[in-house]
Amino acid sequence: MFRREAARRLLWLWDAGGAFAPVIDRFAVCGDGTDEPVQILGVDITAEDPVRRYRLRPSPGSGTGLRSLFRPDAVLAPDSFAGRHRLSVGDRLPLFANGRRWVVRIAGILEADRSGSALPAARCS
Repeated sequence: MFRREAARRLLWLWDAGGAFAPVIDRFAVCGDGTDEPVQILGVDITAEDPVRRYRLRPSPGSGTGLRSLFRPDAVLAPDSFAGRHRLSVGDRLPLFANGRRWVVRIAGILEADRSGSALPAARCS
């Protein structure tokens, strides 16, 4: 848990022009029969631009636009993961986490980052 005192100690970074954004991570297992472990990252995409940039693969015909990213069941899947699981925008993916079954909806596919920096998800990038 991030404590206020820790935040106060990091204020000098903010004053020096630094940028940071919170990330919440959890692990799950695909419920599609592959049992592939996945890392789920919770990020605030509206605050990420100074820290990380995400590029969505164009998805003709999805018709949902960026609003779909804010639905409670929405996830973005890296293109390598989507390819392995044959996922497209709008598809649903069952996951098992914390002893429960969850069904998420693919709201977008993240393009591979070819700049040499990796998205912070070892298995999902």
